[in-house]
Amino acid sequence: MLLSAVGIAAADEILPPVSQRFTRRDSEAVPDFQKHVVPLIGRLGCNSAKCHGSFQGKGGFRLSLFGFDFQSDHAALRGDALSEAGLRLDVNDPTRSLIVLKPTEQLDHEGGKRFGLGSWEHHLLLRWIETGAKGSSQVTATRTRRSEFAADDVAFFKESIQPILENHCYECHGFGSRRD
Repeated sequence: MLLSAVGIAAADEILPPVSQRFTRRDSEAVPDFQKHVVPLIGRLGCNSAKCHGSFQGKGGFRLSLFGFDFQSDHAALRGDALSEAGLRLDVNDPTRSLIVLKPTEQLDHEGGKRFGLGSWEHHLLLRWIETGAKGSSQVTATRTRRSEFAADDVAFFKESIQPILENHCYECHGFGSRRD
C-alpha cells in the first residue's frame, strides 16, 4: 500500500483531545471560543436551563441555552459582573476572572464546584483568557434545503414541548451526559 505525502501530513496533524492538551498549565495551545470554551461551559452545566442558561439567568449572568448563540455568550462573558468581586474575564490577570474563581469555589458559587484548580478545564479557561478571550468568528451558514416542518408545528414545539424538555430533561440528559 502506498502512502501519499498528503496522507502522512494529515496523520501528523491529528490533535489529542483538549483534556490531554491542557493537562499542563504551560500548554502552547490556544483554545477557540466556539470549539472549546462553549462546549466546556455546556459540559459543566453552566448554560443549562437550571443555571445561567435559564430565561432570567443566575446571579445577573445569562448565557444562551446550551450555547447556541456564540456572539451573545461571548458578550455576556465580556460584560460587567453585578458583584463587586471582580471581572468575569480579566485578561490582565486570568486567575482573578470570575469564570475561573466561582466554578473552582475560590469565591462563593451557588452552582457549587464545577472543576478543580489545576484541572484541564481550569488550564483551558486560563489559557483562553490570557490569549485575549477572543470570541467566535461570524460564520454565515447557507441553507441547502427547506425545513420539512410547517410553521404551526414549529410554533407548537417551541411553545409547548421545548419548555417541558428545558425544565425537566436537559439537566440530566443534555451536554452529552446520559442517565437512564
